[in-house]
Amino acid sequence: MLPWIAQLKRSKKTLTILGVALVIGFFVWTGTPVMVFAQESGSDTFGLQPIQDTTILGSDDIRTIIARIINAALGLLGIIAISLIIYAGYVILTSGGDEEKVTEGKKIIVNAVIGLLIILASYGIVQFVFRLLSEATGSGGGTRTEIRERESFAGSGALGSIIRDHYPFRDQPNVARNTRISVTFREPIDPESLIENTNGSVDADGEPVFGDCVNPADRELNWEADCDQLKGSAVAVYPTSDSSEVVRAAALAVAEGTAGRYFTFVFRPLTPLGSDIENISYTVDLTNDIKKADGTTGAFVSSLDGHYIWQFETGTEFDFTPPRVDSVYPEDSADNVYQNTIVQIHFTEAVDPSTVQGFVGGDAAVFTNIIFGNRSVAGNWTITNEYSTAEFTSSVLCAEHNSCGDEMYCLPPTPPVCPIENPYCEEVLVRTASLVNCPETDQTCLVDNALAGSSSTANGFEARPFTGVTDMAGNALDGAEFNIPNGKPLITDEVAITAIENEADNFFWNFRIIDGVDLRAPSIRTVSPGIDAEHVGSDVRPAIIFSQRMWEQTLGGITMTERGLEETVPFWYRILATVDTSDPGQTRTTALIDHRVFAPNGDDAYYFPEIPSTVKSVTQNCLYPGRGPIGPDACEYVEELSGEPVAGTGANCVPVRRDDADQDTGCVYTNPANPEDLLQPNRPACIEQLNQVSPI
Repeated sequence: MLPWIAQLKRSKKTLTILGVALVIGFFVWTGTPVMVFAQESGSDTFGLQPIQDTTILGSDDIRTIIARIINAALGLLGIIAISLIIYAGYVILTSGGDEEKVTEGKKIIVNAVIGLLIILASYGIVQFVFRLLSEATGSGGGTRTEIRERESFAGSGALGSIIRDHYPFRDQPNVARNTRISVTFREPIDPESLIENTNGSVDADGEPVFGDCVNPADRELNWEADCDQLKGSAVAVYPTSDSSEVVRAAALAVAEGTAGRYFTFVFRPLTPLGSDIENISYTVDLTNDIKKADGTTGAFVSSLDGHYIWQFETGTEFDFTPPRVDSVYPEDSADNVYQNTIVQIHFTEAVDPSTVQGFVGGDAAVFTNIIFGNRSVAGNWTITNEYSTAEFTSSVLCAEHNSCGDEMYCLPPTPPVCPIENPYCEEVLVRTASLVNCPETDQTCLVDNALAGSSSTANGFEARPFTGVTDMAGNALDGAEFNIPNGKPLITDEVAITAIENEADNFFWNFRIIDGVDLRAPSIRTVSPGIDAEHVGSDVRPAIIFSQRMWEQTLGGITMTERGLEETVPFWYRILATVDTSDPGQTRTTALIDHRVFAPNGDDAYYFPEIPSTVKSVTQNCLYPGRGPIGPDACEYVEELSGEPVAGTGANCVPVRRDDADQDTGCVYTNPANPEDLLQPNRPACIEQLNQVSPI
């Protein structure tokens, strides 16, 4: 008897373990949902800055619902099998030595175990089939979701690091079929690594020139024969559905600053993209064959994926709408502009960077699409902010340094007496491009307005390449803003503004430069989402509102760090700028951060935007690295023109110590135990501080 009882006890223990395991398995099979909250705090080093957190809510399709129903049914059958096993044990326990009941109980156990094996096999088959369906259709959950999220952002992390911006942007829909493609790097790039010198052009020393066109005077330009061509091994543009159909394109390298430094490249497809009957998705793949300026280091050598890739979708139409000037700074007729100002032109759409970038000044200037009436003005025009803002920086050093000790560059002050025809003395002229349907010898011709936008071959604003400012589709600037193609006024002097050029479709304005500099440093006025914000939406764009109008090219120095994801998903972001002119007494710039969705797999994550002192105002003054809001109220900090603080201001600002370099970086988070913790010696120390107070 005792051996039997001992055997029965072991059987009961086995049944208990098996029952518990199957009950647990049931809840796994049925796909019981788990609620995940993405909590996030930010911190802001103003010189750094915190922000956010996100909650991701998922949605299931019909395949997932069916799978859960089947799993639930299998789980129910598993419970029935367990119940039978428990019942068989009861029969054996109460048999009282009756061999017939013992045999009956054993038979029930055997049959129940066989049923369990069938259920387990069925579960395995169901999971296998639905896994295949998920992989084929892009649905599903769990680990497969994480893999798909990782793959959907593959090759994207370089945006925000080596890549500053590009056009068209990621997933941009309805792109015009006659678009050009442009990319701007944060570091100078060797043009030979991505461009073939197919037109055979050479410089004054007989060295090949990469990324130019030989514009013939006796015929229309042939983009294939007269321009250098893109290397498909370095930059592959192709329909997303067929990577073998690589688009052939002319390639232009746009010099920036010092001669020979190329950051921006423009690719002009030799034939229109897309279709006139359906939208077509295109992929652009920038590979590690692109080299930095040293000619050997791959542009993406430090990138997680070793390249940068993005998609956009063409519509069925061509773009025949001309670009216009939306606003300028200094404003037209402004009479109190400081010498250390940056000149800005804001266009209504992205413009071709090869038509708005270059060096001006003196009689030897090569770039003449945007010029000053005063020939002594010398400097460089560059494009920024989604290729919609052109900015000019003088190359003449000021006598004074800016708020953080950097050199500043000044425009010459306006003479005491200005000519009658130009009472403000300083004039800027933006030249439109020549029209294809106007004679070369008479660009003042008027074109029948009915032609404008009627077809790709009879478009009133279709421009001759390299003759003036155009948009990304090759439409000439509409300076008069009447949507009437007036043609390009006759040029009598390439480097001087003559009265005949102050006509449509050129754009021009005047202002007066006073003898003096503005040393007021900008600060961060407000941020959104707020400091230590939680449950921030996955697509929310962080916004940094500055106290002044900002030098938009420097906003590219803003960075953002992601922390807390269990799986590394490439994090891309870019910085955009908008200008609020609603208050005539105070114009402010807002920096917006476009980004990959926060916490793509629903994980908790923290985001730390960093705003360094290299971010500057339109008067070239550095952002003071510690000045920013402590809480939800705006940081209202005011300085005298000399840079001295105005007494009684800045109550809601980080209490930085201008006289203590070891305590001058604002590192903001909610309710620190010690207010002195808000101050750190530098950005790395601030990031470390934020990591310690962000408990992931």
